[in-house]
Amino acid sequence: MGDPDQALKQIIISNCGMMLSPEKIREDMNLFTDLQLDSIRIVNIIADIEMRFGIAISLDQDLIDMLKEYRSLRSFLSDKLNQRERDHCGT
Repeated sequence: MGDPDQALKQIIISNCGMMLSPEKIREDMNLFTDLQLDSIRIVNIIADIEMRFGIAISLDQDLIDMLKEYRSLRSFLSDKLNQRERDHCGT
């Protein structure tokens, strides 16, 4: 699957509508204000994450709050991938 962090950054970059390198995405970056993401772009990012990583994400207020910072989104993705791995292994 490759590096999930780099893949996540590429998903964000492809949906943000700005010329941006992965190195410019900081841990504390606010995805809404720093990248000026609107609700359509957020939905596209979530859809791309689901497709890229083979996970399901429900859109709720907790998710919207979590999306405010890159580090929160990365942590959320890591938790989902770890859960999928545990479910796959039957533990």
